[in-house]
Amino acid sequence: MANHRTSFPSLLVLNLILLVLFMLAIFPHPTLSQTDSTLPFGFLKKLEGCHKGETVKGLREAKQYLKKFGYLNVESRHENDDEFDDVLESAIKTYQLNYNLETNGILDTPTVKQMMMPRCGVPDIAKDGTTSMKSGMKHQHHVHEKHGSLHIVSHYSFLGTKWPPEKMELVYQFRNLSAANVNLATLESACKRALSSWAAVSKFRFRAQASVRERADIMMGFFRLSHGDGNPFDGPLGVLGHASGPPGGQAHLDADENWSTNPDQSMIDVETMCLHELGHVLELDHSSDTNAVMFSGIASGQRKRTPTADDVNGIRALYS
Repeated sequence: MANHRTSFPSLLVLNLILLVLFMLAIFPHPTLSQTDSTLPFGFLKKLEGCHKGETVKGLREAKQYLKKFGYLNVESRHENDDEFDDVLESAIKTYQLNYNLETNGILDTPTVKQMMMPRCGVPDIAKDGTTSMKSGMKHQHHVHEKHGSLHIVSHYSFLGTKWPPEKMELVYQFRNLSAANVNLATLESACKRALSSWAAVSKFRFRAQASVRERADIMMGFFRLSHGDGNPFDGPLGVLGHASGPPGGQAHLDADENWSTNPDQSMIDVETMCLHELGHVLELDHSSDTNAVMFSGIASGQRKRTPTADDVNGIRALYS
């Protein structure tokens, strides 16, 4: 009978394979942390603790961040340098007010942590200064007080004009769903559930586009980086999506995100973001309520699949 022996090189290769498998079991592949300096908002981590009067490399990028989201709409002689001036301090205080943080004007740990959270790309403050967040509450209270009511409506319309009263049935279409890393049927179901959630708390009805000849009121799709609307995406865990209101409602989600309908701590819940961006399509602004669907930040693994009282009050105030 033949004597079958395993050669030494073969044993060595086998042992190496077993060693690699053992190491992978103990040390699984690293997942992107939301504090990773390589992520779109990761540069903010090294600015933690900065305050007025300092000059620190990277503050210019922090100013661009605040400008992008509506907090620096005034000209400053230091807007393109790394000096922490009065204008930056004021912008940070407004940001802190809107996000329920201590309004000290310092890039302290809680402020930096909030700024680094993945978020919607729609600005918190419109170019004309209107906002539904806390920094606009005083103005909103004054407006409603003049009309004999002390009720503060949490949402301002800033993406365009509201949908007209005769336009309560909105036709939707999906585009580029296959660009996302989610099963097509599963993804389509998640988007439809988001539409149903808004229909349940408003006067709106949603219907799928019957044919390519029919004009769609809402287009929802997934896109990467620069995609033709002047607002390029930035890769994983930065800007997750953005939207525009009527008359051409657009809801764009970043195809580079790790989307899921059952997210863990390294994934973004696709239904949550669909619901949020559709809120913008219906003309809702961002909310300071951290529990609201219309709060701008969405943490990995977080799910918000039902409009809260704040969201419902907003949509009903707009379309009462």
